[in-house]
Amino acid sequence: MTWKNLSRRRLLTAASVGAGSVAAMAALVGCGEVQTVTERVVEVVTKEVPVERVVTREVVKEVAVEVEKVVTQQVEVAVEVEKVVEKTVVEERVVTKVVQAEAMQRKIETVTFWDFETRALGVAAQEAWLARAGTHAAVRVERLGVPFPELEPKVLAAKASGTLPDMVWSQPDSCWTWAAAEIVAPLDDVHAAIGANKFGNNPLEATKLDGVSYGIPQFLWPHIMYYRMDKYEENGLDEPKTWIDLGENGAALNNPPDHYGFFTYLKDAHPKLAWNLMPAFDAYVFERDGSVALGSQGTLGSLLLAQGLFSISPPGVAGNDEGAGRTAFLNGLASHMTSSTSFSTGLAAAPDDLLSKVGAVAQPSVIGDAAGLAGMNILNITTGSKHPDRMMELFVSLFDHEIYQGWFISTVLGWAPTLRSVQEGTDYWESARVKPVARLVRTGVEASNKAWPSGAKYGSEGASLLGTVTARNVLKDMFTKVSDGGDPQAALEDATAEVERIVADAG
Repeated sequence: MTWKNLSRRRLLTAASVGAGSVAAMAALVGCGEVQTVTERVVEVVTKEVPVERVVTREVVKEVAVEVEKVVTQQVEVAVEVEKVVEKTVVEERVVTKVVQAEAMQRKIETVTFWDFETRALGVAAQEAWLARAGTHAAVRVERLGVPFPELEPKVLAAKASGTLPDMVWSQPDSCWTWAAAEIVAPLDDVHAAIGANKFGNNPLEATKLDGVSYGIPQFLWPHIMYYRMDKYEENGLDEPKTWIDLGENGAALNNPPDHYGFFTYLKDAHPKLAWNLMPAFDAYVFERDGSVALGSQGTLGSLLLAQGLFSISPPGVAGNDEGAGRTAFLNGLASHMTSSTSFSTGLAAAPDDLLSKVGAVAQPSVIGDAAGLAGMNILNITTGSKHPDRMMELFVSLFDHEIYQGWFISTVLGWAPTLRSVQEGTDYWESARVKPVARLVRTGVEASNKAWPSGAKYGSEGASLLGTVTARNVLKDMFTKVSDGGDPQAALEDATAEVERIVADAG
């Protein structure tokens, strides 16, 4: 099957057909020490008396100045000095007196954090952010980097042995799974302390299970569709607005082996292709009540769309990852690819002013109004934390506007902020590093308002097992079978049966 023999008419007709017709939907191919600082203030009060005597009262005060919320003890010392003079005068004397004041410092507590960041810039910026916020909460954060594939089993083992860290990174599917397993703690009180309406609705909903938030949206990495504007101009193509446009434009620009219309990839730790295509067809793994919804006509439509994209992609889709796609795109080997906003880092550093030749759009919908992957990293406090009060203080400080924005300007270029005050302000967008790629990152922020965080629209209410589905590669394997030439309907049936087994095993 290729895009050249796919009918626009068939796609539009199938997209409007009701849920009952599998055959019709098959045409849906349209795709530290805390320091105490004190200040000495000397007040001199001079009083003139009717005799030849001047009484000079020297008052030496030590006034505590709050630094990083450390409270010191106030000490006042008053000294009266008399001096006899020959005539009535007014004399002012300033006497500096050193007063020793014992600072009442809080004990610094050490808390632990497991994350899977590996990029040097991301690690350094995150550690600096944690350290700055930690001074406010009197905590020192010890970070342990855990490779992403190893995090899930390590967290489960720590829960079983009672050795959970104080804080952990998650993404929506694992956040829901860990919340159901009582690994991460409810954080509605932390959200209240940070302040109402600090985050967009979509990111906030992605942290919830049964209406309760279990994490704080730290940053977004929404996937958007990158395309070569220069090739569009050379071939008289308009900006893509639908999956029909993207498929047909990709087919028009496809010229293997020198150039391909799309770059699709499946070899990643996440089932990113599924999370990008399934929401466009209003297709998810679970229904609101937790029942399995994977075997839907919408999922079949997403597989047929993928089949069309595979036909205009370089060979070896199953063995290609996102990094390979970025390299191909930077080298002019593909006209389109989905990738997160962090890809703007590579585009900004590419030669020949490639950044000016690349456009980006939010991924379109086919059914409904959702589309694309709203990638997001979440900060969680675990149920094993021994310092929950300090953790609340730490989180409030981490999401203080100035502290958060300072970190975000210095961290991985292309991540999108979750804090609305940063999104809606100008300082971040006009900063020297961000400004060249601001149009791409803004596209990602816009996309995150309608994109879904993973393969379950209703994960917050029903999909506590989605983390297991992801860990077992069910969705990725389903798309891989199609990329290898398998029948989309058969691949869907196999995946649905596997999800049903996962549910049955969980009781």
